[in-house]
Order: sequence, then C-alpha cells, then structure tokens
Amino acid sequence: EENREELFQVLGDNVRVEGLRFRGPSDSKKRRNQHINAIEIRGHRNIQIAGNEFYHWTGAGVFVECYYADPDNRCGTDVPAADRRSVLNKDNAESIRITRNYFHHNRTQDRGYGVQLHRGAYSLIDRNTFRDIRHAIASGGEPRTGYIATLNYIYPNGGRYCKETIGIDSCWYEHHFDMHGSGSDGRGNEGGIGGEFVEISYNTIHGEQQYGFLGVNKTRAAFDL
Repeated sequence: EENREELFQVLGDNVRVEGLRFRGPSDSKKRRNQHINAIEIRGHRNIQIAGNEFYHWTGAGVFVECYYADPDNRCGTDVPAADRRSVLNKDNAESIRITRNYFHHNRTQDRGYGVQLHRGAYSLIDRNTFRDIRHAIASGGEPRTGYIATLNYIYPNGGRYCKETIGIDSCWYEHHFDMHGSGSDGRGNEGGIGGEFVEISYNTIHGEQQYGFLGVNKTRAAFDL
C-alpha cells in the first residue's frame, strides 16, 4: 500500500519477539494518518510474536505478507526447491504464530488493525487480547491467503466511526474479524475471491454489537468474510 512503513521488519527464519511494548504515532481515528505498522513479517518460518503490547499504530500491530509471491500469490515460488518449506498454508500456519499479545487503540479509519495479512500469508493468531481497535484481524482476499484465529478475547469500544458530514451524523460500527473479497463484482473489497481459508474458533467477543441511525438499531457484524 502507498505510504506504508514499519518500525521493524522480520526478514529471516527462527525469530522470536517477546515481552516488549510497541507504541505507535497516534490513536486518532482520522483517515489522514500515515499507514505505519509496528512489525512486518515477510513470509518466513518459525516466527513467534508473543507477550507484547501494541498500541497507537495507524496501520497494524503485526503485518504478515508473503515475500516470495508469484502473480498468483503462491508463497515460496521463487525460493529454491530445496528450501520451499517457507511456503505458507493452513497446515503450517503455526510457522508464523502471534500469541498472548495485547493490541489496543489502533483505530485509524480504513486501517487500524491488530493483525493484518496479505499476498499468500498465513498465521496462527491465538490467545491475544484486542481492545479499542477497528479490526482485530484483517486479511486481503488474494488467493492462498488465510488465518486461524482461536482463543482470543475481544473487548468493546473502538469500532465506532462517523462520516464527516454537515448536519447529519452518520455512524457505524466496524467488525472484528475480516477477510476482503477481490471485488470482481465491482463492489470494492466485496465479492469475488475471498482468500483461501479462515478458521475462527473459541474466541470470546464482548463488544458493542449494535449501531443505530435515527433510532433504528441494527446488529453489528462480528465477522465480515
């Protein structure tokens, strides 16, 4: 994405990041903030992000992307045949594990993620806490992209956004778990291909589950897949 930057990049195998606090530049919801991630992982193996705190990031706390993606977003295509263990899929998603972290106040409109995945990436995301955040987990809808989210706890607040219009306050709540579509039906991130595999299991969602306009309440979606 244009203007996307990161504090740290993981560019090798066998990396563990544990017990640190990562503070970003802003907890504002305004869209004009630059897209800055705390940690960016580029499709390697045996990576664990554990027991950290991520807050005030205008992009994602942890961003995972396939570094060796071919035009079909198959991770590992350009890796020598003898080293293709770096290929990511639902069966080895735990090779990039994000666990026991606290993500909060990543709230930038149209961004603001705990964990974000793109271009053939997979990850096991478990036992994390998310609070005051736009999307706990978000993913691009490219082929061979997905995640396993289990045993996470989602607090309320942080997901309410409003259009900056004069006279009418049009507000809505964002969802917690997300997988974009390819938009092949002309509806932006909806429709078409929506990644490859998503498992959402045994999570606790304790959030604001309604939004309203002119007194008409609707159910807030926990998932948008």
